[in-house]
Amino acid sequence: NEKKSIVHIVHSGDHVSFVLKDQLTMKLTTNILTDFFRDRGWTANRLNPIHHEYDGVRLFFSNCRCQPEFLYIAPTEVQWTGQPADVDFCLVGPKITTGPGAAYHIIADSGQFPEVYSAIQGLFDDFSWWDQALSNLLLNRGTLQDILDISARILKNPCFFLDNQYNVLASVGQVPPDINPFFHETVEMGRAPNRFFEDLLSLPQHLRDSYLPRNSVNIINRPDNSTELLANYCVDGIPLLRFCMVCINHTGSGIPNIVAHLMERIRPITSTLAHSAGSI
Repeated sequence: NEKKSIVHIVHSGDHVSFVLKDQLTMKLTTNILTDFFRDRGWTANRLNPIHHEYDGVRLFFSNCRCQPEFLYIAPTEVQWTGQPADVDFCLVGPKITTGPGAAYHIIADSGQFPEVYSAIQGLFDDFSWWDQALSNLLLNRGTLQDILDISARILKNPCFFLDNQYNVLASVGQVPPDINPFFHETVEMGRAPNRFFEDLLSLPQHLRDSYLPRNSVNIINRPDNSTELLANYCVDGIPLLRFCMVCINHTGSGIPNIVAHLMERIRPITSTLAHSAGSI
């Protein structure tokens, strides 16, 4: 299967769009790794500003043949240089080390290296498990509710799917009404409340534009200080499926990458939603 990257486009200071492209295998992205390092409380430096995607992580040892599709974890005292220029390394040690291929550096005692490597490998294992679980559901006619249920541990935030009539097809998690009343009322009523559209018209033009249906993932910072992440699957400009997330538990630049992958995985069968109330 052809695989392409997820390219991000910054529209303004209020929202960011991540264009959806074909990608059938979950990649461990630079953004996801950066979020993970932060959530673990590690002192980490991103040494290479270029966005990268990895099929997995591997332990580096001297004289091994490295492949560019993997991220290699190595202690700083190991001789890791001399590898192809397109191979990335995550270096672990007490002192910052730079050089060709150094993409990340985690400041840690040498004795912590096994723990750091195990944690990063565990992150990739979690995404591999999720990807396989999605495949199993798609092959066995799982529902959108099933998909959100098994995705909850990866998405980490409340979210729902709507059809093109703004009816709720599936939801997971709850949002207090004082944080995002739209999300709360939509889940309670089973459809978007009419006042949502009134509220939409009251927003500044640049924020209203961010709600226009497009095949992208948009992060919207609303005037009430809540952060929404929206995604659509459109056919001829008509959204057959709408996704909404309220980022109250977890934030970061990796979330759009994760949601973009989710939307791509269910894309081949999304057209059936025009004739179904949640069953894939």
